[in-house]
Amino acid sequence: MTKNDITIDELLANGFKTAGNPFDGKFTKTSMFLLNTFGINIYGEYVRKFFVNAYLNDCEYEHRFTNPVFVLFKTKSLRNKEWLSVYRACMQRPEFITDYDCGIADGENLIMVVFEYPEAMKKDYYAFKRGKYSKFSEEFRTKIPETVTTDNGKVKSLVYNVINRTPYMQEKVKELFGLEDGFEKELDEYWSKPTVEREFYRFKQE
Repeated sequence: MTKNDITIDELLANGFKTAGNPFDGKFTKTSMFLLNTFGINIYGEYVRKFFVNAYLNDCEYEHRFTNPVFVLFKTKSLRNKEWLSVYRACMQRPEFITDYDCGIADGENLIMVVFEYPEAMKKDYYAFKRGKYSKFSEEFRTKIPETVTTDNGKVKSLVYNVINRTPYMQEKVKELFGLEDGFEKELDEYWSKPTVEREFYRFKQE
């Protein structure tokens, strides 16, 4: 493994408690924040059929990657035409490193596709790992849409509102955490930092 310039202790630190955080859904923060860099829309018509989640690491895969993003897909058939279209699109990305088999779960093949986060945006990668969402570069911000289309239709993008510390997000945080007026002056970020429990695939608590 190549040592990154961030410690596990730093990664585990949180502004809010991770357990029960109302902003944490089925997708990891890696999925929500980083995949737009590779042009992967997790809510896209084809991708959503096969996408499982994205991670900062796979604890059972030895590697020397510096700034990796691990993207897990599933498909019942490796010959499915729609799956092959998604898979080939991933392989054609300049950030693509490798892919490997992760076994079978519930009758579906699990395939991990690994990308190397662009060197030119390395500062954004580490800002993400530290939970410094409001410190992202302008280039990163241009890749985050204001709205996303989910199963419930078009909704406000949580990521967009978090990184831009919008009045909408301010009110959400105030309401959900029962905070007083003016809390935003003391709170650096509106969402907790990434944790290994959620962002590392096959992580096992010692």
